[in-house]
Amino acid sequence: MPSCKSLKPILPLLLASLPSTSFSKDWAIDGILDEKEWATAYSQSGFRLTTPYTLLPSNDRTKAMLYADEIGLHVGFVNQQSSPSPTFISLKDEALRADYNEIIVDFDGLGIRAFGFRVSNANSSQDSVWSDENREDTDWNGNWQHATHQENGQWTSEILIPWSVASNYNQDIESIKVYFSNWNQAKQHRQSYPAIDRNKQTFLSDFTRVPLSPHDSAALDIYPYFSAAKDFVRGNDVSTTSGVDIFWKPNNSAQLDLSVNPDFGQVESNEIVVNLTAIETFNEEKRPFFRQNHDLFDLQGPESLRLIHTPRIGGKIEGSTSTPEIAGAARYTQLFQNYDFGLMLATEEDGEPIDGRDFVAARLRRKSDNYLIGGLLSYVHQPFDNSDATVAAFDLSTTLNEYLRLSSQLIHSSIDRDGEPRQEGLGSWLSLEHEINDHWEHEVTVFHYGRDLELNDFGYVKRVNREQLEYSNQYEVSELDSQHIEFIVIETELEYRTTADQQRLPTQLGASLELNSPHSGKLYFSTEYNTSGIDDIINPDGFSPRLSRFYEMNIEYIDETQDRLHYELSVGSGKAGLLGSFKQIEFAPDVRISETFNIGASATYKESDSWLILLDTNRLGDYSSQELELGLNLTLQSGPHELRWKTEAISINAANNTNYIIDENGQLTADGRDQNLFISEFATQIRYRYDLGNQSEIYIVYARGGEAEEDELRPASIRSFNSAISKENAERLLFKIKLHY
Repeated sequence: MPSCKSLKPILPLLLASLPSTSFSKDWAIDGILDEKEWATAYSQSGFRLTTPYTLLPSNDRTKAMLYADEIGLHVGFVNQQSSPSPTFISLKDEALRADYNEIIVDFDGLGIRAFGFRVSNANSSQDSVWSDENREDTDWNGNWQHATHQENGQWTSEILIPWSVASNYNQDIESIKVYFSNWNQAKQHRQSYPAIDRNKQTFLSDFTRVPLSPHDSAALDIYPYFSAAKDFVRGNDVSTTSGVDIFWKPNNSAQLDLSVNPDFGQVESNEIVVNLTAIETFNEEKRPFFRQNHDLFDLQGPESLRLIHTPRIGGKIEGSTSTPEIAGAARYTQLFQNYDFGLMLATEEDGEPIDGRDFVAARLRRKSDNYLIGGLLSYVHQPFDNSDATVAAFDLSTTLNEYLRLSSQLIHSSIDRDGEPRQEGLGSWLSLEHEINDHWEHEVTVFHYGRDLELNDFGYVKRVNREQLEYSNQYEVSELDSQHIEFIVIETELEYRTTADQQRLPTQLGASLELNSPHSGKLYFSTEYNTSGIDDIINPDGFSPRLSRFYEMNIEYIDETQDRLHYELSVGSGKAGLLGSFKQIEFAPDVRISETFNIGASATYKESDSWLILLDTNRLGDYSSQELELGLNLTLQSGPHELRWKTEAISINAANNTNYIIDENGQLTADGRDQNLFISEFATQIRYRYDLGNQSEIYIVYARGGEAEEDELRPASIRSFNSAISKENAERLLFKIKLHY
C-alpha cells in the first residue's frame, strides 16, 4: 500500500478549494433572547423535579423555547433560580460540574437515537448521542453554537443546532421529539420536561412531540491536521505527520466519511494501568474520525462486549510487537424510512516487519414503532498469520409494553488460519428489563459465550467460555420527611456463573445503599460476597484453581454540593486471594480556585496479604502487597487559551509468600518461594491548547513517562516513584494544528 505521507504537498491546495461551513449571520447567538422570533416560538415551563424523582414543582423556575428555520433548531432557556450557583468553566467536552441547561432531540421521532446538548452557566458545553432508550455516549462531537448571559438574578442560554449536525430520515416528518432539563449543581437537583427518569427503559420513547419539521440540508466538514513531534528517547529527529478527515452529508439521511492517515488524537494522555491479569485492558477510542457517526455500529452486550471496537484498527497486532499505521478509512451510512444501512472500511499500511490488516464491517437495521431488528457482518484479514476472521451477529430490541423491554443478540465467529482447522464459536445473550413502577425496576440477563467464540480481531469481550445468569433490582425511596436524607436508592444483584462445560464458578451476591442529602452530598454503603469456586480467569491456558469464598465492603462519600470544593472519600476492606485480607482508602479532592483555575488530586492506598499473580502456566505466586497511586491535575482556562498539567504515578511493592502448582482438579500445592516484586510507573503531560474557533485548534504538548520493575522491595511512599522518574521510557514534544473548513 502507498504511504499516505505523500499527500502532504497537495493537502494545502486541496483544502484551499473547499467550501467552509458557516452559520447564519442574521441571528446572533449571544445568550440574549431578544430576537422577535422568540415571541412566536414553542415554549414549555411545566418542569417537574425528576432527581430526586418526586415530580414536585421546583422552586427554581425554568422556561424552554424552540424555534425552527431553514438553518436549524434554535433553543432558548430562561432560568430563575432562588440560589444560583457560581460559574466555573469546564474543559471542552468534559463532564459539567456546574448548573446547566440541556436539550435532547430525537429528529426522527422514533425513539431510536437522539442527540444531547448541554450548556453550563459559564458557557461550557458537552454533547452526546443517546441510543438503546437510556444509554448515553459522550464521545460524539457536533458542530453547533451556544452562548449564555446573566442579568437581574437570572441566566439565559441560547443554542443553535444546524439541521446538518445530526443524521435523520426527514422525509414527510412533521414533528420532532424533545426532552428539556435544568441541573442545579448545589442542590444536586434536576427538573425536566417531560418529567421522566433518565434511567427509565422507555426514556427516549417518552419524549414530548413538538410540531417542528426538520429541513433537509447538506454539509461538508473537512478537518486537516499537521503534527510535528520530537522523541527525546528514541532519537533526535523530528517526525511529521499530516492527514485529513472528511465528513460529507449530501442530505440529512446520508453521510460519507473519509480519512487519510486518521488523526490519532495524540494530545490526550492515557491513564496508567498496571495489568497483571489475563483480562485485556479496555482502551477508549480517542481518534475523532472513529468517534463520529459511529452509533449504528455500536453494538454492546454483557462482559463489556463490543462487536466493533475501533481501537483494533491501527492497534497492536497480537503475537507481534508491531503497531501499523492506518493508510485510510471510509464509512457510509444511509437512513431510510424503515431501514438503516452502514458500511465501514479501513486498511493499514504495509511495511516492515509485517503488512497491515484490512477491516470491513456492514450493518443493516430495520426499525418500527416498538422494535429494532438488525444484523452485522465484520471481516478482518491479517497477513501476519494469514488469517481471516469473520463475525456475524443478529440483534433484536423491542418494547413489549410500557413497562417491559427485551434486548438480545446471537453471534457467530469464524477464524481461518493457514495450516489449522477452522475455529467456529457461538455466543448469545438476552436481557429483560421490567419497570414495576416509577420507583422500582429490575432486570434479568442471561448469556452464553462459547469456548471458541473469538471476537477480538475487530471487537472486544472480557472473557468467553462463560454461561451466566444476572439479576439486579433497584428501588428508590423519595419524598422522605427528613431534613438530612432527601431520597434513598437500594440496589441488589445476583450473578450465577459456570463455564461452557459446566464448571462451577463463584456465585456473586451484592447490595448497595445510597443516601442522598440535600445539604452534604451522597453516602454509599456496598458489599459483595462470592462463594467458593474455580477461578477461570487467572490461568486461561492451563488448569483453573479452586479458591475459597471472598467478600468486600465499601463506604464512599461524595460531596459535589459545595461551590469550590468537591471531593470523594472511600474506604474498603474484605477477603481475597487465599483467604487473605485487604484494605483500601481513596481520597480525591477537586478545588475550584477561581472561575478559570482548577486543581484536582487523587490518592489511593491498598494493602493485601494475599494477592495471586500468574507466574507461568499452572503456577501461581501468592504475595503480600502494598499499592500507592497518586494523581494531580491542574487546569487554567482564559478565553481561547487552555493549559493543563496532568501527572499520575503508581507504585506496587509485593513480597512473595509462597508459590503454588495447580493440578487438574484445581488444587494448589506449595512450590517454594520466588523473588519479590517492585513495579513503579510515572507519567506527566503539560498541554497547551489554543482555540482558533469553529472546531479549529492548536496544541503544544510535552509528555514524559517512566517505569521500573525490580526484585528489591521498596516502601509504598512518594520516594518509591523515583525509580520510574529516573528510568524514563518516553519523553516527547508535540506540536499539532487541526483546522475545520
